[in-house]
Amino acid sequence: MANPWLEILQEALASEIERTKTAVPGAKLRAAVAKIASSRGLEFPPPGVKRFSAFVESFPSQVLLHRQPGSDILVAPVDRPDLITVSSSHAPAPNSRIREDLFKALTKLPMAETGKPHYVPSNNSVLWVKAGEPVPAEAIALPESSLENELAVRKRFAEEVDAAETAKEALLGALAQNSPLQGFSQAIHNFGLIKHWHTFRLGALNSSLRTWATDKAIPWQPDWVQLSEPRSLPLTVPSAPVSVEGKSGLAEIAAQLTQEDLARIHIPLDIVLRLLAKG
Repeated sequence: MANPWLEILQEALASEIERTKTAVPGAKLRAAVAKIASSRGLEFPPPGVKRFSAFVESFPSQVLLHRQPGSDILVAPVDRPDLITVSSSHAPAPNSRIREDLFKALTKLPMAETGKPHYVPSNNSVLWVKAGEPVPAEAIALPESSLENELAVRKRFAEEVDAAETAKEALLGALAQNSPLQGFSQAIHNFGLIKHWHTFRLGALNSSLRTWATDKAIPWQPDWVQLSEPRSLPLTVPSAPVSVEGKSGLAEIAAQLTQEDLARIHIPLDIVLRLLAKG
């Protein structure tokens, strides 16, 4: 007897692949499965299934599931592993970051005073439109953030991060507090998981952005995800005695610097105190 859930999964998977031509992110596939199940009078998930990845993995001879650190799972038919390869090539580098205006649009909880974020293709920018304001014809609504989505991403991180059980429990416990986002951030710092969280969230946002772009038929722009520029560190130069002539030369150099240049110069506190004492 045919398994109705396998049929639903295969139908949803085939439909999404036909539209996107790539492996399907777990969140997108889950929504498609739930929609088809509802049309057949079934409730998703089936009894006993707590995680969508477990549901997919219950059909190992029919579908492939690919896990990506810091991002959503990818699913493809077992005979189309090439789709996994194509999709995985879009994964951002760990030292990347989402462009600032897009990051704000994807993560800022909606508020009446700020409006809703829209993308304007003609100038590759984000436009916030308040209620009652006209929306430009070419503007396309960006995915809205919500407390539920933010908590779901953090819960998934807590469950999947490679960390001690005490850390996982602390992260999950923080999400049950009155201020879950603040509590989660504190737990991330306490257990030294800042880099892990950055990588995970970057992957989740990248996946959301790509799914949205595919759905709206918007070409991916290279500057949406950018490499973070490492901060330049001052070179350590061996100290040497400074002659009177050298001091004079330093004064001449200082005279040629702008106020902005001077503001970037840091003088050790002990030297400042010594100079103040002389004054």
